[in-house]
Amino acid sequence: REFVLVGDSGEDDPEIYGKIAQEYPERIHRIFIWDIPSTEPQTDRFQKAFKDIERTKWRIFRSPKGLKFPFR
Repeated sequence: REFVLVGDSGEDDPEIYGKIAQEYPERIHRIFIWDIPSTEPQTDRFQKAFKDIERTKWRIFRSPKGLKFPFR
């Protein structure tokens, strides 16, 4: 089975999902993180959380328009 993980940047979702994807890379199809608006830039956080995970497997979005189908 493959899984799609969907979460937000409000707490530890990126870090938790990154660890899961590193442990089970063949089982995680995609990761989507809603970037909750904050005063601090999150880019470094996401790069660290998803280190060594294919960039095509994870996406950060700020609005539903950022999730376009079909996913490739």
